[in-house]
This record gives sequence, C-alpha cells and structure tokens, in this order.
Amino acid sequence: MGLDTVEFVLEIEEEFSITISDQDAEALGVVGDIARYVTKESARQNGVEVNFETALLKIIDMLSNNYGIPRQNINSVSHVVNDLGLN
Repeated sequence: MGLDTVEFVLEIEEEFSITISDQDAEALGVVGDIARYVTKESARQNGVEVNFETALLKIIDMLSNNYGIPRQNINSVSHVVNDLGLN
C-alpha cells in the first residue's frame, strides 16, 4: 500500500470515526466497497448509522478535494489505485 493510500485510509478513519485494520485496508480497493465498509463499521464501532450514499458522496469529495481527482472520474466501481492513481 502506497503513501497516498495510507493517508487516504487515515482520512477515512478520522472522517467517520472508525478504525480500519491493515488487513481490511488492503482488501478495500474499490470506492463502493469502501463506502459499504464505512457504513457497516460505523454502526458496529460507534453505533452511528451512516447511509451508503452519504458515505459514497463523502468519499468522492475526499478523493476529489484532497487528491485532485476529477469528480466525474470517480464512481462506486472505481478502483482507488488502478483507476484513480492513488498508490
């Protein structure tokens, strides 16, 4: 996992107040999978219900705003490394 990806995982943890294990982080390569994980883990770890669409939109915002990826290039099936260039 590259530095950009590690930073992105840390940002997700901070934004959604969850902890992502290294093993889980390695398996989360697709934007939609990350949003589903956030939805599940937010409820499990801190009892906060996060809607899938809300999580997805926030993750897209983070990728666009923090990494300069054009919003139109990001969707739920985008692979963070292969499609969006985070390494």
